[in-house]
Amino acid sequence: MPDKTDLKGLKVMPLDVYRDGNGDCTNGGITSRVKTLYLIHSKGFLDADEVPREQVFVEQTLGGEVSLVSVDKYRANLCGPMFGGNLATSSDSRVRKIYRVHDRYESAELNALLSV
Repeated sequence: MPDKTDLKGLKVMPLDVYRDGNGDCTNGGITSRVKTLYLIHSKGFLDADEVPREQVFVEQTLGGEVSLVSVDKYRANLCGPMFGGNLATSSDSRVRKIYRVHDRYESAELNALLSV
């Protein structure tokens, strides 16, 4: 498992979480419990090491799509992260995207059961 990212000296911007109206599909992911995530950003204005670590996310590009993943995205014995249905964005003009938040994790057994 990779070492935890050192957040000292990094800046973040707050993002508002928008939940899916059809219930929680995150399997207990962080966006099911909080209204704000923090994006590590070159134009951020908050210190990353002064906000809750579990709410600190980074951009990840997969298949041409930009999404958000936790700075601590690896979880022992779990599959993920994957999209759980919730989005994050900001009215701040420095954030020009609506992000899909990848905060869903599953056990190997649940993943096998839900996979087609």
